[in-house]
Amino acid sequence: SILIKLDTIVFIIGLMSALPLMFLTTRKPIVFYFIFNFGIFIGFNYFLTMVTDLSVREHVDYALDNTIALIFVFAVSYILFTIHSKILNSLKRFRLFLSNIIDSMPSIIIGINSNYQIVMWNKEAVKINGLYRDQVTHESLFDILPQLKNYKHSIKSVIETNITAKHHKVPFPSKDKNLTVDITVYPLSHEESGGAVIRIDDISERLQMEEVIVQSDKMLSIGGLAAGMAHELNNPLAGMIQSAQVVNTRLAQNLPANNKAAKEADVTMG
Repeated sequence: SILIKLDTIVFIIGLMSALPLMFLTTRKPIVFYFIFNFGIFIGFNYFLTMVTDLSVREHVDYALDNTIALIFVFAVSYILFTIHSKILNSLKRFRLFLSNIIDSMPSIIIGINSNYQIVMWNKEAVKINGLYRDQVTHESLFDILPQLKNYKHSIKSVIETNITAKHHKVPFPSKDKNLTVDITVYPLSHEESGGAVIRIDDISERLQMEEVIVQSDKMLSIGGLAAGMAHELNNPLAGMIQSAQVVNTRLAQNLPANNKAAKEADVTMG
């Protein structure tokens, strides 16, 4: 009876060796493994019946103990596999959600580790040089984007000091055209991994709009100045025109008042 109990313990230990199977992506290996062990269990029971003189009660105890052990370990493995799968699926969904957020941002987002290797590359970053995420992952940032070599010291300082750095109106040539961008470097403060996140915002259109606004303001100022000058010139010109009209009226021959004044002055209007 003691040997039977020891055999049951060994059987349980053998079944527990199946627990690593829960880290696989499907349940089939677990099911096949326990079907295989159940077959061994049935065969070993038949072997005991043929070569031993155990009583019926001892056979029942042995079968019952090992059956319970088999069911228990299988249930535990199956439950752990289910929990593990749910956790993995939740992590995958959360990772996909974060990835979608980053890809939806209008800014260029690049994540690097402490060795300046790229670990994150969103869709906007693809537009810089046409390289996709799998092509740049774990590559050196300055090999992929040599435009940032001048800011290596700044990026290093951000990683070491955990202080954000900003650079405004930076010339940034891309594969299609020359851009003007704002560069912001954020630290990743995790003690083990470290690194930084680089955000690049294209401000070329904004600068063009600002230039248009400045030119419009200049034209508006010139228009106001011209209107003021015209107003100032209009006043003396109006006086001069009015005086000329008065003189012209006084010299007209067909007015009785003019003829009378000329006769009194002993002159003629001709």
